Amino acid sequence: MKIYKVKYYSEDCCELCNETIHNHSDCPVCKVKYAGTSVYCDIQDGLKYNQNELSCEGCNTEFHIEKVDYEYVHLTLKNK
Repeated sequence: MKIYKVKYYSEDCCELCNETIHNHSDCPVCKVKYAGTSVYCDIQDGLKYNQNELSCEGCNTEFHIEKVDYEYVHLTLKNK
């Protein structure tokens, strides 16, 4: 299994609630920048409830989230 470190982007609902409604990442497989993902909540909240899977909406590659670097907004992903 290959491990990737990728940049992710959180899409917020609005300035009032400031809740994450969708996440994007730079997919290491299909090489699409700002590719949609299967994560429709804050990544940190999802990990609290063992939601540690992510897939690229462009190529459907599935990943396991190994680590989240909030300071530099990077994910460490491993192919499933």
